[in-house]
Amino acid sequence: MSPDAPQRPHSDPESWPRVERTAVRAIPIDPQGRVLLLECASGDGGPPFWITPGGGIDPGEEPAGALVRELREELGWDVTPTGLGPCVWTRTHSFPWPPKGVRLHQHERFFPLWLDRSPPVREHHRTADEVLCLTDARWWSAPQITEASAQGIRFAPSRIGKFLAELLEARGASSTGDHIAHNSTPEPIDVGV
Repeated sequence: MSPDAPQRPHSDPESWPRVERTAVRAIPIDPQGRVLLLECASGDGGPPFWITPGGGIDPGEEPAGALVRELREELGWDVTPTGLGPCVWTRTHSFPWPPKGVRLHQHERFFPLWLDRSPPVREHHRTADEVLCLTDARWWSAPQITEASAQGIRFAPSRIGKFLAELLEARGASSTGDHIAHNSTPEPIDVGV
């Protein structure tokens, strides 16, 4: 075992030390109204699940700056903070994080990123933890997410298909790929686990 390997006090992830963390996530939406999700290996030994790109805020970082950094690391995209919409969703949940041997109790804020195209994902900027965790990337429509959920595919948040459809409807998106209008933004919605 390398000296940098996490020391797990117990093999049961439920007993790992709990670490509070604040995180930011992007909701990248293309002109067709699809969201880019990343497949993430499960820290609990179960099947993988699909998540929005993002991660923890480092000490001294502003939320928008942290999200710009995470999008560069996970997707290889260069975006500016002004390209991000206001926070539309929030979520708090706990999960095991095997690379560090801890249980993260994470408080997340989600920001839409309205795109004028469907850019490819470039993985060469990923951190070692992201290389271990992130196994695939895919553009999903809200109906595809709902159908996949019914077949047992896991998403986080679990009802992201419902909330994506509502977000698109609120923004005036259509299935023909019309540009998504930026209307007034309501208070963020707690999207649950």
